[in-house]
Amino acid sequence: MYLDNLKNITKDLHKKSKEDEIGLNLSLFFSNMFDSDFSTDNIMLDSGIAISPNAAKNCVLEHLRLVRFVKAVHNSVNKLLSKKDNINIVYVGCGTYAPLLNSVLHFFNKEQLNATVLDVNKESLRYAKDTYNKIYNNTYNVEFIEDDGSKYKHSNKVDLLISECMYAGLILEPQYFIYDNFKCQMSDIGIMIPKKVSLYIDDELITSLSIKEDLKKEITLNNKNKDVVLKTIVNVDDKNTLKYKDTTITKDIHLITKETLKGAKKVIYRYVLNPFPKWSFKIIK
Repeated sequence: MYLDNLKNITKDLHKKSKEDEIGLNLSLFFSNMFDSDFSTDNIMLDSGIAISPNAAKNCVLEHLRLVRFVKAVHNSVNKLLSKKDNINIVYVGCGTYAPLLNSVLHFFNKEQLNATVLDVNKESLRYAKDTYNKIYNNTYNVEFIEDDGSKYKHSNKVDLLISECMYAGLILEPQYFIYDNFKCQMSDIGIMIPKKVSLYIDDELITSLSIKEDLKKEITLNNKNKDVVLKTIVNVDDKNTLKYKDTTITKDIHLITKETLKGAKKVIYRYVLNPFPKWSFKIIK
Protein backbone atom coordinates (compact mmCIF):
# COMPACT_ATOMS: atom_id res chain seq x y z
CA MET A 1 0.00 0.00 0.00
CA TYR A 2 2.70 2.50 1.00
CA LEU A 3 4.88 1.72 -2.01
CA ASP A 4 2.03 1.98 -4.49
CA ASN A 5 0.99 5.30 -3.00
CA LEU A 6 4.56 6.62 -3.17
CA LYS A 7 4.96 5.52 -6.79
CA ASN A 8 1.76 7.32 -7.69
CA ILE A 9 2.90 10.54 -5.95
CA THR A 10 6.31 10.57 -7.65
CA LYS A 11 5.41 9.33 -11.13
CA ASP A 12 5.71 12.87 -12.54
CA LEU A 13 8.53 13.88 -10.20
CA HIS A 14 10.33 16.16 -12.65
CA LYS A 15 7.28 17.83 -14.16
CA LYS A 16 7.73 21.45 -13.09
CA SER A 17 4.03 22.25 -13.27
CA LYS A 18 3.34 19.58 -10.63
CA GLU A 19 6.16 20.47 -8.23
CA ASP A 20 3.89 22.09 -5.64
CA GLU A 21 1.37 19.24 -5.76
CA ILE A 22 4.03 16.54 -5.51
CA GLY A 23 5.73 18.31 -2.62
CA LEU A 24 2.47 18.62 -0.68
CA ASN A 25 1.59 14.97 -1.29
CA LEU A 26 5.04 13.79 -0.22
CA SER A 27 4.73 15.91 2.91
CA LEU A 28 1.39 14.30 3.75
CA PHE A 29 2.68 10.83 2.89
CA PHE A 30 5.46 11.01 5.45
CA SER A 31 3.58 13.05 8.06
CA ASN A 32 0.88 10.38 8.25
CA MET A 33 3.36 7.52 8.61
CA PHE A 34 3.19 7.35 12.43
CA ASP A 35 0.66 8.33 15.06
CA SER A 36 3.25 8.99 17.74
CA ASP A 37 4.56 11.64 20.07
CA PHE A 38 8.15 12.36 19.08
CA SER A 39 10.84 13.46 21.49
CA THR A 40 11.61 17.18 21.56
CA ASP A 41 15.13 16.72 22.94
CA ASN A 42 18.00 18.04 20.83
CA ILE A 43 21.47 16.52 21.13
CA MET A 44 24.47 18.79 21.58
CA LEU A 45 27.47 17.63 19.55
CA ASP A 46 30.97 19.04 19.26
CA SER A 47 29.93 20.21 15.80
CA GLY A 48 26.56 21.76 16.63
CA ILE A 49 23.00 20.80 17.43
CA ALA A 50 21.42 17.56 16.19
CA ILE A 51 17.75 18.48 16.13
CA SER A 52 15.13 16.44 17.96
CA PRO A 53 12.93 13.79 16.30
CA ASN A 54 9.98 16.18 16.64
CA ALA A 55 11.83 18.99 14.86
CA ALA A 56 13.08 16.56 12.22
CA LYS A 57 9.58 15.32 11.43
CA ASN A 58 8.43 18.90 10.88
CA CYS A 59 11.07 19.39 8.16
CA VAL A 60 8.87 17.49 5.68
CA LEU A 61 6.22 20.19 6.12
CA GLU A 62 8.42 22.51 4.05
CA HIS A 63 7.15 20.83 0.92
CA LEU A 64 9.05 22.77 -1.76
CA ARG A 65 12.34 22.18 0.01
CA LEU A 66 11.43 18.50 0.30
CA VAL A 67 10.52 17.95 -3.34
CA ARG A 68 13.53 19.85 -4.69
CA PHE A 69 15.92 17.81 -2.59
CA VAL A 70 14.15 14.62 -3.66
CA LYS A 71 14.47 15.61 -7.33
CA ALA A 72 18.15 16.35 -6.80
CA VAL A 73 18.74 12.91 -5.28
CA HIS A 74 16.97 11.25 -8.21
CA ASN A 75 18.93 13.32 -10.74
CA SER A 76 22.23 12.56 -9.04
CA VAL A 77 21.66 8.81 -8.75
CA ASN A 78 20.82 8.64 -12.45
CA LYS A 79 23.91 10.67 -13.31
CA LEU A 80 26.17 8.42 -11.24
CA LEU A 81 24.63 5.22 -12.60
CA SER A 82 25.44 6.41 -16.12
CA LYS A 83 29.11 6.13 -15.08
CA LYS A 84 29.12 2.94 -12.99
CA ASP A 85 26.79 0.01 -12.33
CA ASN A 86 26.66 0.24 -8.55
CA ILE A 87 27.01 3.29 -6.29
CA ASN A 88 27.61 3.97 -2.61
CA ILE A 89 25.26 6.45 -0.94
CA VAL A 90 25.62 7.96 2.52
CA TYR A 91 22.70 9.92 3.98
CA VAL A 92 23.71 11.98 7.03
CA GLY A 93 21.09 13.31 9.43
CA CYS A 94 18.18 11.31 8.05
CA GLY A 95 15.68 12.49 10.65
CA THR A 96 12.50 10.61 11.42
CA TYR A 97 11.57 9.53 7.88
CA ALA A 98 14.79 9.55 5.80
CA PRO A 99 12.57 11.16 3.14
CA LEU A 100 15.24 12.13 0.62
CA LEU A 101 16.24 8.51 0.11
CA ASN A 102 12.96 6.72 0.84
CA SER A 103 11.20 8.84 -1.81
CA VAL A 104 13.37 7.58 -4.68
CA LEU A 105 14.56 4.03 -3.95
CA HIS A 106 11.71 2.54 -5.95
CA PHE A 107 13.05 4.09 -9.18
CA PHE A 108 16.09 1.78 -9.07
CA ASN A 109 17.05 -1.87 -8.79
CA LYS A 110 18.46 -2.97 -5.45
CA GLU A 111 21.66 -4.19 -7.16
CA GLN A 112 22.43 -0.62 -8.22
CA LEU A 113 22.56 0.95 -4.76
CA ASN A 114 24.38 0.46 -1.48
CA ALA A 115 23.04 2.98 1.01
CA THR A 116 24.11 3.89 4.53
CA VAL A 117 21.73 6.02 6.57
CA LEU A 118 23.09 7.90 9.60
CA ASP A 119 21.57 9.77 12.47
CA VAL A 120 23.06 10.46 15.89
CA ASN A 121 19.60 10.35 17.47
CA LYS A 122 18.55 6.78 18.22
CA GLU A 123 14.82 7.57 18.11
CA SER A 124 15.03 9.39 14.77
CA LEU A 125 17.00 6.51 13.29
CA ARG A 126 14.48 3.95 14.53
CA TYR A 127 11.59 5.81 12.92
CA ALA A 128 13.58 6.27 9.69
CA LYS A 129 14.20 2.54 9.55
CA ASP A 130 10.55 1.78 10.32
CA THR A 131 9.53 4.13 7.49
CA TYR A 132 11.86 2.32 5.10
CA ASN A 133 10.51 -1.08 6.14
CA LYS A 134 6.90 0.05 5.83
CA ILE A 135 7.53 1.15 2.25
CA TYR A 136 10.09 -1.37 1.00
CA ASN A 137 9.97 -4.31 3.43
CA ASN A 138 13.78 -4.34 3.62
CA THR A 139 14.21 -5.19 -0.06
CA TYR A 140 17.10 -2.77 -0.75
CA ASN A 141 20.70 -2.71 0.43
CA VAL A 142 20.23 -0.09 3.14
CA GLU A 143 22.06 -0.03 6.47
CA PHE A 144 20.97 2.20 9.35
CA ILE A 145 23.75 3.36 11.69
CA GLU A 146 23.59 5.48 14.83
CA ASP A 147 26.58 7.78 14.46
CA ASP A 148 27.76 11.38 14.23
CA GLY A 149 28.09 12.35 10.57
CA SER A 150 30.76 14.93 11.34
CA LYS A 151 33.08 12.14 12.53
CA TYR A 152 31.89 9.01 10.73
CA LYS A 153 34.34 7.17 8.44
CA HIS A 154 32.81 5.11 5.65
CA SER A 155 34.36 1.80 4.63
CA ASN A 156 34.28 2.68 0.90
CA LYS A 157 34.57 5.81 -1.19
CA VAL A 158 31.25 7.66 -1.26
CA ASP A 159 29.61 8.39 -4.62
CA LEU A 160 26.65 10.34 -3.25
CA LEU A 161 26.49 12.23 0.03
CA ILE A 162 23.08 13.52 1.10
CA SER A 163 23.00 15.90 4.05
CA GLU A 164 20.53 18.65 4.87
CA CYS A 165 21.61 19.55 8.41
CA MET A 166 21.46 23.30 8.17
CA TYR A 167 19.65 26.31 9.43
CA ALA A 168 19.73 29.70 7.71
CA GLY A 169 23.24 31.13 7.73
CA LEU A 170 24.73 27.71 8.53
CA ILE A 171 24.32 28.40 12.24
CA LEU A 172 23.61 25.87 15.01
CA GLU A 173 23.50 22.69 12.89
CA PRO A 174 26.67 20.82 11.78
CA GLN A 175 26.51 21.03 7.96
CA TYR A 176 29.96 22.65 7.73
CA PHE A 177 31.58 19.87 9.77
CA ILE A 178 29.79 17.12 7.84
CA TYR A 179 31.09 18.45 4.52
CA ASP A 180 34.56 18.91 5.98
CA ASN A 181 34.53 15.31 7.19
CA PHE A 182 33.38 13.82 3.88
CA LYS A 183 35.46 15.85 1.41
CA CYS A 184 38.30 13.31 1.57
CA GLN A 185 35.88 10.36 1.54
CA MET A 186 34.26 11.11 -1.83
CA SER A 187 34.97 9.10 -4.97
CA ASP A 188 36.38 10.69 -8.13
CA ILE A 189 32.84 11.09 -9.47
CA GLY A 190 31.35 11.93 -6.07
CA ILE A 191 28.40 14.28 -5.68
CA MET A 192 27.29 16.12 -2.56
CA ILE A 193 23.70 17.22 -2.04
CA PRO A 194 23.31 20.13 -1.66
CA LYS A 195 25.89 20.96 -4.30
CA LYS A 196 26.65 24.41 -2.90
CA VAL A 197 25.55 26.66 -0.06
CA SER A 198 26.24 30.35 -0.72
CA LEU A 199 26.12 32.95 2.04
CA TYR A 200 25.62 36.66 1.51
CA ILE A 201 25.88 39.48 4.02
CA ASP A 202 24.12 42.59 2.73
CA ASP A 203 24.17 41.11 -0.80
CA GLU A 204 27.95 40.63 -0.73
CA LEU A 205 28.95 37.04 -1.41
CA ILE A 206 30.99 35.67 1.47
CA THR A 207 31.81 32.46 -0.39
CA SER A 208 30.33 29.01 -0.86
CA LEU A 209 30.47 25.72 0.96
CA SER A 210 30.81 22.86 -1.51
CA ILE A 211 32.85 19.78 -2.36
CA LYS A 212 35.53 21.99 -3.98
CA GLU A 213 35.38 25.03 -1.71
CA ASP A 214 35.66 25.84 1.95
CA LEU A 215 33.61 28.42 3.76
CA LYS A 216 35.35 31.74 4.21
CA LYS A 217 35.11 32.44 7.91
CA GLU A 218 35.48 36.22 7.99
CA ILE A 219 34.24 39.26 6.12
CA THR A 220 34.76 42.99 6.77
CA LEU A 221 32.01 45.46 5.84
CA ASN A 222 31.83 49.23 6.01
CA ASN A 223 29.40 50.17 8.75
CA LYS A 224 26.14 51.58 7.43
CA ASN A 225 24.45 51.67 10.84
CA LYS A 226 21.54 49.53 9.72
CA ASP A 227 20.19 46.02 10.08
CA VAL A 228 22.60 43.47 8.65
CA VAL A 229 20.93 40.71 6.65
CA LEU A 230 22.42 37.25 6.20
CA LYS A 231 21.08 35.36 3.17
CA THR A 232 21.44 31.64 2.44
CA ILE A 233 21.10 30.39 -1.15
CA VAL A 234 21.24 26.63 -1.63
CA ASN A 235 22.03 25.10 -5.02
CA VAL A 236 20.56 21.70 -4.32
CA ASP A 237 21.94 20.47 -7.65
CA ASP A 238 22.38 21.95 -11.14
CA LYS A 239 18.62 22.30 -11.60
CA ASN A 240 17.13 22.99 -8.18
CA THR A 241 17.74 26.05 -5.99
CA LEU A 242 16.36 27.13 -2.63
CA LYS A 243 16.53 30.40 -0.75
CA TYR A 244 16.43 29.96 2.99
CA LYS A 245 14.71 32.62 5.06
CA ASP A 246 16.81 35.77 5.36
CA THR A 247 18.26 36.16 8.83
CA THR A 248 18.69 39.66 10.27
CA ILE A 249 21.86 39.51 12.32
CA THR A 250 20.91 42.57 14.36
CA LYS A 251 17.63 40.95 15.41
CA ASP A 252 17.24 37.24 14.75
CA ILE A 253 20.73 36.08 15.71
CA HIS A 254 21.04 38.61 18.54
CA LEU A 255 24.73 39.19 17.96
CA ILE A 256 24.70 42.90 17.48
CA THR A 257 22.39 45.90 17.77
CA LYS A 258 22.27 49.20 15.94
CA GLU A 259 23.24 50.89 19.19
CA THR A 260 26.55 49.00 19.38
CA LEU A 261 27.35 49.98 15.79
CA LYS A 262 27.31 53.69 16.52
CA GLY A 263 30.69 55.30 15.80
CA ALA A 264 32.07 52.19 14.13
CA LYS A 265 33.82 52.51 10.76
CA LYS A 266 33.82 48.85 9.89
CA VAL A 267 32.53 45.58 11.29
CA ILE A 268 34.26 42.23 10.96
CA TYR A 269 31.79 39.34 10.89
CA ARG A 270 33.24 35.95 11.80
CA TYR A 271 31.86 32.44 11.34
CA VAL A 272 32.72 30.80 14.66
CA LEU A 273 32.76 27.00 14.89
CA ASN A 274 32.93 26.47 18.64
CA PRO A 275 31.07 25.78 20.87
CA PHE A 276 28.62 25.56 17.94
CA PRO A 277 28.40 27.20 14.49
CA LYS A 278 27.38 30.84 14.76
CA TRP A 279 28.23 34.35 13.52
CA SER A 280 30.18 36.71 15.75
CA PHE A 281 31.51 40.24 15.17
CA LYS A 282 34.24 42.73 15.98
CA ILE A 283 33.78 46.49 15.69
CA ILE A 284 36.53 48.71 14.24
CA LYS A 285 36.28 52.30 15.43
